[in-house]
Amino acid sequence: MKQLLLRTLTSLAPPVARFDVAAFSGPPRIVKVYASRDEEVLRSLAGPKNEDGVSLLLPCDLVPQPPKSAADIDRIAVMAKGKVLAHLGHESVPDYYATLAAQGQSGAILTGLKARIYGGWETARAEGAYLVDVIVPESLAYALSVRGRTAA
Repeated sequence: MKQLLLRTLTSLAPPVARFDVAAFSGPPRIVKVYASRDEEVLRSLAGPKNEDGVSLLLPCDLVPQPPKSAADIDRIAVMAKGKVLAHLGHESVPDYYATLAAQGQSGAILTGLKARIYGGWETARAEGAYLVDVIVPESLAYALSVRGRTAA
């Protein structure tokens, strides 16, 4: 019965629009994001920590996520392969919604981006966390009030 109810509710939910990042212009910029606290998610994609560290570039989307409670705020997740890698900074969330609304795409999932997972080094004495960047066109980086640096 629960499965039937869940399928019914899911089928009633409006489809989420997808909007390609190609609508934005300019050279690529790197936007710092807050990496997932669940290091296992990042490890499952980038591989185990090692002496040289890791560096992996993969396609990703920016996905709006509703608040989990009344005290919570909206979040924009960086997702790849169905997993949350990171979140945009809270200060960028209102700009994200305003930027997509100006394109007539309120609440859409922004597709066609690249995420870079890096870091993840480990030696006998210390280890470094996995970090995440998102590479976006310059016009989107500035619309998000982020001063990204030029992507290499």
